Amino acid sequence: MKKNRKRIVAAFMTVLMALTLVPTWLLGGALATTAKADDATFEGGKEITEGAWKGWTWSVFGNSVLNGDKTDNSIKVNDDDSITLNSANSKGGKIDAKNNGVNYFYKKLTMDSDFTITTTATISQMPVDKQYAFGLAVMAKVGTHEKTSQPSQDEQGVTLVGGYDSTAKTAESSSLANVMIKNNKGKGVRTYPFKINDNSANNPISGEKTDIEAMKMGSTYDLCIEKIGDTLSYYENGCKLATADIKDILAKGSQEYYVGVIATRCAVTYTNTNIKVIDNKLTASITTPVVVQQPAKGTYCQGNTYSDIDMTGLKLKSGEEEISYNDCKIVGYNFSTVGTGTITLDYFGKQFDVSVNVIREVVDSVNIEYMPIKQII
Repeated sequence: MKKNRKRIVAAFMTVLMALTLVPTWLLGGALATTAKADDATFEGGKEITEGAWKGWTWSVFGNSVLNGDKTDNSIKVNDDDSITLNSANSKGGKIDAKNNGVNYFYKKLTMDSDFTITTTATISQMPVDKQYAFGLAVMAKVGTHEKTSQPSQDEQGVTLVGGYDSTAKTAESSSLANVMIKNNKGKGVRTYPFKINDNSANNPISGEKTDIEAMKMGSTYDLCIEKIGDTLSYYENGCKLATADIKDILAKGSQEYYVGVIATRCAVTYTNTNIKVIDNKLTASITTPVVVQQPAKGTYCQGNTYSDIDMTGLKLKSGEEEISYNDCKIVGYNFSTVGTGTITLDYFGKQFDVSVNVIREVVDSVNIEYMPIKQII
C-alpha cells in the first residue's frame, strides 16, 4: 500500500513539473489569463463586474504578442493597488503603420461621453526592442484576448501619450516621442517628439519648459488625456503637448472607442489611474470647482517645480457634486515669488487656482559625509 502511495505521489509530481514547463499561453486557462486583486479578478478579455475596477477589461491581442516561452504578456495587481503591465520581451506586441499588438487595460466608452483619464506611469523594465509603447491610449478597436488577428485597417486607429518609439535600434539610443497618433487611413504614424526640458517650438502647443527626463528604469511620468467634444488633448507632467480629432482615429461612423493604459515591449507600473466620464451634453454647463479642503501640503519653496507638487488631501466641489483632485489635471503653477503662490487645475475646461504659501529656502545645517583626502597643508 505504501509503495502504491509513493507511485501516485511520484506521478502527480511528474505531471505538475511537466505543466510548469508548458508555455502559459498554450494552457489557455486561468494560469495564462487571470490575475487576482483583493476585490476583483482580472480574467483576460472579460469585463470586471465588481470592485474598484468595475467596468475595466484586461486583454492582450494583435500582432507579435504570442510566441511560446518567449512571451510574458501579463497584468499584476500590486499591494498599493497599482497595476503593472508586463510585455518586456521581443514578442511583447508592437504598434506600427499596419499593426497593433498590445497589452491593454481599458474601459469602453461612446462618443456621447467626455472623459479625463489620468495616471502616473513608472518604468519597471526598459524596452527590449524597438516598437515599444507605454502610457494612456485611446483605441478604435480591441482584438480578441490571446489572438493575433488584426482588425481592418480603418479600425486600427490608436493614439497615446507617454512613450513611443518605432525605429530606434536600442532603447538607450531612442528618441522618445511623447504623443503618437495613428489615424484610420492607414497612412502611417504621426508623433510629437520634443527635446527634454526644451521650451522651443518642439513643444507644439504650449512651448513651456517641462520636467520630462530621458527614459530609464524608474522614470516617472504624470499623464493625462482629455476628451471634450471631438477634441483629444494630451498632457505630460503638467504640460499640454498636442491635440487631435478623435474622429480621425475611429472608423467612419463609429460611436465606440476604448480608453486605458498600455504596454508593448516594456514593463510599466501605473499608479493612481483614474477616469472621470460625463455626458458631453453637460460639459458646457459644468460649474467651476471650488476648494472645500486645502491639500495637506500647503507650503512650497521659491523655485520649486512640477515634481514638488502634492495635492493629497485636496477636496473639491463642482456645483453640488463632490469631485476628486484626480478628476482634474494640473496645468500650471507659480512658485516664483515669496508669499502667495498658486497651483492651477483644470476640470473639463474650467480652470481654477489653489493658493499655497511660498517661502524662501533657507539652509540651516550642513553635514559633511566625506572628509577631503588631504587634511594637512
